[in-house]
Amino acid sequence: MRKRIFTVMAALCGLVAVNAADVNVLAGENLATKISDAAGSGIVRVQVGTYVLPAELIIPTGVTVKGGYDVTFDEKTRVYPGAASSAAEMTILDGDAAHRVASVAGTLEGVVVRNGHVRTGNGGGVSVTGTVQNCIIKGNVAMTVGTGAESLGGGVYLDGADAKLINSVVAFNMANNGYGVAGEGQVINNTITANTYAPVAVAIAGNVGGSPFTHYKHWVDANNAWSTANGFDAQELYFDGFSIAQTQTTTSQYAVFAAAMDLKVDGTGVLFVDAAKGTDKLFQVDGTYGLHLSGMDYIYKVGNANWPMSYVSWYGAKAYCEWIGGALPTEGQWEYAARMNEDKTINTMVYAGSEDAKEVACYAGYPGGMQEVATKMNNGIGLYDMSGNVWEWCFDLYDATGGNYPDYTLAAVSDSQSLTNPVNDKKGSNRVLRGGSYANAGGNLSLAVRHNTAPTRVSNGMGFRPVLIP
Repeated sequence: MRKRIFTVMAALCGLVAVNAADVNVLAGENLATKISDAAGSGIVRVQVGTYVLPAELIIPTGVTVKGGYDVTFDEKTRVYPGAASSAAEMTILDGDAAHRVASVAGTLEGVVVRNGHVRTGNGGGVSVTGTVQNCIIKGNVAMTVGTGAESLGGGVYLDGADAKLINSVVAFNMANNGYGVAGEGQVINNTITANTYAPVAVAIAGNVGGSPFTHYKHWVDANNAWSTANGFDAQELYFDGFSIAQTQTTTSQYAVFAAAMDLKVDGTGVLFVDAAKGTDKLFQVDGTYGLHLSGMDYIYKVGNANWPMSYVSWYGAKAYCEWIGGALPTEGQWEYAARMNEDKTINTMVYAGSEDAKEVACYAGYPGGMQEVATKMNNGIGLYDMSGNVWEWCFDLYDATGGNYPDYTLAAVSDSQSLTNPVNDKKGSNRVLRGGSYANAGGNLSLAVRHNTAPTRVSNGMGFRPVLIP
């Protein structure tokens, strides 16, 4: 079926005429060089395969880049990505999570545009003054962090009235605003769906040079409250300022990451970046709480786009955070942010922003089951669900010695051996989780409670939020 259009064209017209400036691109060849060779008035025919671009691709006026060819570069056998049955039949342009995939003043046709990133500016996948047609544009990000500005068009930014987006699919992209397609131009007969908002950053003021965050290394209070009883071994901690996501990472946000990556699945539904690397287990396929496979994409259950992503391992959380240019929070950063007041002082409340769990947390029996992120009150500075909904992975290893917080000054615990920006990156094998989940009773939601498990473990009660780096 996919060849029927090209067969008719060939019968009417014969083989496609080749202009002097036309060039063909084989897998592994330098696409940017070939575009330059097209000399402003040619067609660049690109063989099927994945092209990881070292820099943004510039397609000038007069040049048409056309994907989907087999090695003969015969129009009769060219396959548009929408008609392909597998990635092996597609021409995939990959931005390597480092830059926009392409700026298009000419024409881009019949390719998959994925894994493009812009941290300032618009159009994570493509910025267009010319024409993009018959393409799939997915897994791209346009995200500005911490400046008050917004990046528009996670997939496509149409930069002017003459810009055209035609017969394309724009899905699983994210941006600060205009999540899939933004700008001014002509949008004709496209499918634009499942695009979402980029993480919103909440700035956390540092305390270096000011009052310390007093961190007690053992907890015995019956309510798991922050005990200040005499005899407890305290550590005075300091943090540089940082930003952390306003909400737990959602299923729709994680689906953008999944769309950008070459994910491989084993026989149990566990996803890896490379199936040969067992420690790089990312997430477990799940049809209710997390993501499941539909066609060639990992999608979330209808109605659950704003649920927290769960069934995700520590490796999967870390991979997403680094992919968007951030990091998993350290345990110290997580608690410091959770306890921060609007006036930049630290509170000792049991829960994140309240002494009443019902005000700020989704937990066992109240209201019942997992909820969308940001359903309850925030902690006073704009962070939601720091108590409840899902446990949140932290970067740190868990030192199992008596359940205490580790002594961050020890060489056996930390490479930095410092109480400024402390981290346990050496002692233990499990990883830390904080905050409690929808399945827990109130006591486990306390900001004093520490949980831990193997970094490969997944559960419908475990998720994460990233630290965001401008």
